[in-house]
Amino acid sequence: MRVSVSCLPPLGERLNAPDALDLPDGATLAHALERLRIPPGMEVLVLLDGQAAHPAQPIAPGQSIRLLPMVDGG
Repeated sequence: MRVSVSCLPPLGERLNAPDALDLPDGATLAHALERLRIPPGMEVLVLLDGQAAHPAQPIAPGQSIRLLPMVDGG
């Protein structure tokens, strides 16, 4: 199955993330994150179809994964 992927800068450049991933049927968000090779310790907010999602969340064909960098500030 194919899902779309988008990353906000500078995350997309750091990950060299593709625009889409081909995953096996029954894949979870954790499978997708593993394929994207997010470095250990890198904190990202992961949205599945615009909603915050848990890594164990199953993915359906055509869904959209969006990665947002965590930002510090005050």
